[in-house]
Amino acid sequence: MFRFMYAVLYSLVLLSVTGVPTTALAVSCNDLIPGTTHRYADALVFFTGHNGKTYALAKSAATGSTALPDGYFAFSADISQEYKVAGTDIGSLKQMVALGKYGAAKPVAIDSTATQDFIIKRFGTYLGAATSGQSTYIDAWKEFGTGVAFTTLSGTALTFEALTLGGKSAYSGQAPQAVVMGSNGEWFSGQDGVRTSQIVEFPGILDCALTPLDPNAITLPPQPPSQPTDPNAIICGQDLNGNGYAADPGEVTNCIQTVQGLLLLPR
Repeated sequence: MFRFMYAVLYSLVLLSVTGVPTTALAVSCNDLIPGTTHRYADALVFFTGHNGKTYALAKSAATGSTALPDGYFAFSADISQEYKVAGTDIGSLKQMVALGKYGAAKPVAIDSTATQDFIIKRFGTYLGAATSGQSTYIDAWKEFGTGVAFTTLSGTALTFEALTLGGKSAYSGQAPQAVVMGSNGEWFSGQDGVRTSQIVEFPGILDCALTPLDPNAITLPPQPPSQPTDPNAIICGQDLNGNGYAADPGEVTNCIQTVQGLLLLPR
């Protein structure tokens, strides 16, 4: 009952803030996530444009923190017992996306082999096995009911499907199912829990998105910087390109001492 009331109250708050159950499209990484004081850039990193969409990674993947705002997009399917037994959805990921909790961002849609290859090349370094917490929910869902087909979160047919579950047939039982994907592109259903390496997409190209002409030329995002081997070394880091993470080439290097303090030494 408490979760049901929470879901109702949350939807009313969204309606009072936005006036509609879905929010306007984001155009800037500095737009606020509806109903919060957090910008998209506060909770997501590595914004990249591709085929008219912008893709980004939950900041929790880069920082290891699931506290807000880093963990805002560390999605969980939240399929409750009521949903499994009676089909009563009282706050699942599907419902929260529909209510606009995540604004213009939604779980990444894998609609072709080309999109899958692009996503893995761009973000795969932060993905683990599909069954681990370092995987990502994707835009696929099975509603309550025996034999119900997997669809997108909005209920439309999947245009691309890798629901082989490691060679097994896709689940067709009664319980609702979310779908996750790991670093090898394999899909698994029935997985719940927090995904710290969540990938999201936005319709359109946001103002801060990288837009490489050749997706095959994309370099992998850097892993968090390691500690210097020299205990006396002083290292400075600065988010020079504004992508929310100070670890890109040229952003972590030796410091120089000035009268104002330590500064990043440009390369």
